[in-house]
Amino acid sequence: MIKFLRMAPRFNYLPRFHAGQMGPIAPSPQIQQKMEALEQNQPFFDRLIFFDPDIMASLPGPLQVFDPVVDFGSGILTYLHDCHIPWVGVLSLTCIIARSTLLPLIYLQMKRTTRLATVIPAIAQMKRLIDKTNYSKPKKLYTLMRLSYQIVHSQRLKWMRLFLYNVFHIPMLITLIWSIRRLLIDESFKTTAFLWIPSLSNMDPYFIVPALTVICYYYNLQRFITPENKDTLPSKLRNVGQFLLILWLPFLANWPCAIQIYMLFNAFFSIIQTSIMLHPEFQKLVDPKIFLYQMIIRMIEYDKNTSLSLIEAIKSGEETHIEKSISEEQLLDQFQKSLIELNEGELQEDAAKISKDKPNFY
Repeated sequence: MIKFLRMAPRFNYLPRFHAGQMGPIAPSPQIQQKMEALEQNQPFFDRLIFFDPDIMASLPGPLQVFDPVVDFGSGILTYLHDCHIPWVGVLSLTCIIARSTLLPLIYLQMKRTTRLATVIPAIAQMKRLIDKTNYSKPKKLYTLMRLSYQIVHSQRLKWMRLFLYNVFHIPMLITLIWSIRRLLIDESFKTTAFLWIPSLSNMDPYFIVPALTVICYYYNLQRFITPENKDTLPSKLRNVGQFLLILWLPFLANWPCAIQIYMLFNAFFSIIQTSIMLHPEFQKLVDPKIFLYQMIIRMIEYDKNTSLSLIEAIKSGEETHIEKSISEEQLLDQFQKSLIELNEGELQEDAAKISKDKPNFY
């Protein structure tokens, strides 16, 4: 009982009650009527807004030191809009400019990472050996990271240079997102609609834009994972990134539509950038030797997979390869027959033409 009385002052924050009322004080009738009138006059989709624009436009306390940077970014966006460019066009143009300025870093980063291509099979084999040990999972990961660092150091590379592009891209992306958030209080920004979304300050009511964004990012990460490198550490990290993208979807779905659209444009640009990076001509430009090396690795992997499938077919007694060879023989016979028929048809046409052109002496 004494302990309960000592805790009594902690409940002083509870709201006061009216005499004879069994609950907290209700809002005044005037405020209640005003709230109901605003709710009735506002369309349903316009009420799908999860934030206060004034709060979204301001940085949290510890991050207010970056206010000049965010003001500069929002000022650039406003300047582009003042040049008679719609807000959606401003978002897409900003994404193209920001990502294009970082393209030289992609080239420099690939120049450095290609030097590790010759040691990637050694790292993969080292991982297989570590997996067969009796170490715990944390110790396996620590051992793999330590040995990988030694291999990277032997190539006279620094870990930071392998992530040079991300070091610049991620802060730029965060700055642009906060710059877009600062524009949410702009009246022209609020009144701009995009397809089925009534305002750029609202979230997508059908969650189409965030779903497309996550799908594009997921697909872009999957393009780097191949049967040859699926067991390497970068591929494992990309698999973790794909899992985190799925967890990110509910948060992205509750963001303003303007940020969702910018992230969608950013995902499209990432797909185009990946297509350029994986193109053989670009890889030859980065390092001519690495293209030949990748071709050799793929040929070895293909021969190994073909040999293993043939051995499994022989062990299991399957006749798939025999049936395949028979079908190929039949295809060859059909091709030869078609070739003979084609030649016979041409000979008949030539004979008919000769007989037609031959003068008749009778």
